[in-house]
Amino acid sequence: MKKKILIADKDASLKEAFRIIFSEDKYDIMYAASAKEVERLAATGHPEIYIVNVNLVKSSGIEVYRKLQKDKLLDNARFFFMKDENDSTELLGFQAEGVIEKPINFFKVHERIAKDDDLIVLTEEVTETEPQAVRQTGQQREQQTVQPRQPAQQKEQQTARQMGEPATKEAAVKEEIDVKLGIEALARELGGQTAVSTEELGPTLEAELRRVLSLTVEEMVPRFVDRMTPVLSTFIEEYTRRVLYEIAEKVIKEEIDKLLKESTS
Repeated sequence: MKKKILIADKDASLKEAFRIIFSEDKYDIMYAASAKEVERLAATGHPEIYIVNVNLVKSSGIEVYRKLQKDKLLDNARFFFMKDENDSTELLGFQAEGVIEKPINFFKVHERIAKDDDLIVLTEEVTETEPQAVRQTGQQREQQTVQPRQPAQQKEQQTARQMGEPATKEAAVKEEIDVKLGIEALARELGGQTAVSTEELGPTLEAELRRVLSLTVEEMVPRFVDRMTPVLSTFIEEYTRRVLYEIAEKVIKEEIDKLLKESTS
């Protein structure tokens, strides 16, 4: 079942950014711009994770937190505060899981949320499998109690087989020969029809593993770039808009100063 993440912020582009970072197969991203929308989605959608900005339209994230806690909507949910850049709001004393500050490091946010979710799922799976493990242990004990007694020599051979050890010296020699023949056959297959000794097998395997690893990395790079490009584009666009605004403001101010000097001279 998908987990619902509710993002509450004045910047609607955060919804798409979170959708890119969090897999659609595991998470459903919800968005709210105001405190009323948060309360409505909380009551109808019951998100498992809240990420709420301290500064919302006509309200604050702190008031939202208190309202959700009062209505017991956070009993089975996780809550994170989000703060704008240079926001000095003090958040000590609240039972939130953490504070996410802008500019957001999406990788750290994903690691924090996904890691804790995986831990919760793993704990649930262990709890469910414990009764089955207990039943299997009981069955094994019953089987052990009804097994007939075996002669000492046969018992030693069976113990040796269970431990992976040959029962006799002849069997040990035969097993060693079979292992060497198997290794050399594998080496011949890897290197074509050219026979490869056991001493040369190590470097051959290492080279093959390096080649496969290199191909895997090459295949992963384009996928990583595709996922990161929209996120980086959003931040680059915002940064460019800010720089252009500052340049325009500076140029206009210089022109006004120039006109004032010409008019007074």
